[in-house]
Amino acid sequence: MASNICKTPDSLERPYVWWPQEGPQSALLYSKSIPEVLYGGAKFGGKSDGLLGDYLSDLEKYNKHWHGIIFRSSYPELEEILRRSLQLFPKVNGEWKEGKRQWVFANGASLKLRFLESVKDFYRYNGHSFPWIGIDELGQWPSLEGYHMLKGCLRWADYEIPNKRIRCTANPGGPGHQAVMEHFQLDKYPGGYHLIQDARSGMLRCFIPSFAEDNQLGLAKDPQYLNRLEAVGNEELVEAWKHGRWDMIAGAYFKDRLFVCEPFEIPKHWMRFRSLDWGSAKPFSVGWYAVSEGKAITLVDRKRQVREVYLPPDCLIKYREWYGAKSANIGLDLTVPEVARGIVERSLGEDYGYSVADPSIFIHDGGPSKAEVFANHGIIFRPADNSRIPGWQQIKIRQRGSDGNPLFVVFDCCVDLIRTFPSLQHDRHKPEDLDSRGEDHAADETRYAMMSRPYVITAPKPKEDSFQDLSAQDLLKLTLGNGSKYKRI
Repeated sequence: MASNICKTPDSLERPYVWWPQEGPQSALLYSKSIPEVLYGGAKFGGKSDGLLGDYLSDLEKYNKHWHGIIFRSSYPELEEILRRSLQLFPKVNGEWKEGKRQWVFANGASLKLRFLESVKDFYRYNGHSFPWIGIDELGQWPSLEGYHMLKGCLRWADYEIPNKRIRCTANPGGPGHQAVMEHFQLDKYPGGYHLIQDARSGMLRCFIPSFAEDNQLGLAKDPQYLNRLEAVGNEELVEAWKHGRWDMIAGAYFKDRLFVCEPFEIPKHWMRFRSLDWGSAKPFSVGWYAVSEGKAITLVDRKRQVREVYLPPDCLIKYREWYGAKSANIGLDLTVPEVARGIVERSLGEDYGYSVADPSIFIHDGGPSKAEVFANHGIIFRPADNSRIPGWQQIKIRQRGSDGNPLFVVFDCCVDLIRTFPSLQHDRHKPEDLDSRGEDHAADETRYAMMSRPYVITAPKPKEDSFQDLSAQDLLKLTLGNGSKYKRI
């Protein structure tokens, strides 16, 4: 039966309450056969309307069997969804139940608005069933673990609904930026509209990009919005917000790029050391480093541009890594002995001056500490300096280098540091620190390495005519000398 609630392919000539704008919103509603769609990218692209419109499009078709839920990372962040739904849903006999935080419709359908702060909160919905699930701003969760769990709730046994689906929105940035980008392959298909089939489940997914220019209704009411975006000033922020650029990351903590080069033979007499950030449910990261004694190399950057650089003494080279993850920000759940054996195997019999590790491995919790277990496998760790902000400053200092030469170089085989580093965000509550909700494990391990050999910038020597050795009386004589405009009072 054709619907008079929402304009859909079979109801173009009938009156309707809401209609999709031509472009991405129409594509979203025409994609009901795709179970999993990420919609959005840029600000002001009509994401909230897209979510609500997609739900409305089947409200009349399935009646009492049409039950949905929209998630956000906190309840206050649902305000925009609620504000827009208050404009639309009463027109289709919807009643907002504040106490239950859900819409109830006269035909028996319902839509709940919920927030989930952590992965643990997702477990509350085990056993629930919904034929339609919406997730607003997917990148606000540090991993997609909870998102994947919700797919188990995408079911309905009481009535045949062939187009059960999950719909997400996202802007570039946030602690889950990297996880979203990888799952929907935004680096490979930034233009979207590419069907991806999950290797395990066979489930199809797709990214539908939207931009402010696609929201003609919004721009008609607020024609100066794009100009105000330009006034933000930060070029990367404007690119991310205006054009939905996933490679231009809003709020990135590290502004400078890593010096990435092709592997070269490291002289045997250079000192080497290792660094570990422990993780089990979350990824662990192990890095192998060498300390330069001075060497000229040919640097090939990520744009394949070639230039000669000099690695000054004390420049650090990260030449090998082992990152323990089965997907973005999800660990391998390996035991300490398994990780220890893996480190020994990958160390290839090299000699190390020392090894540093996350201080948490030295904690005793009803048995030998993790550090003791590592020691039993021949890996002697010492506690790393876990100072966060000074550690991030050390990375930034080495990134920027000295006299045009790098003080930190990464071999291009260290793919997980290179992958996760650019998307790390500022902590919203402590901007000088890094947001630890993101996939920061390789960065933490690198920070431990840096703090084990902090680079000290020496102040320039004072000039011979400096005032620093003059006494207060000498300075007074200079100030009140012949021709001075100052007079003694």
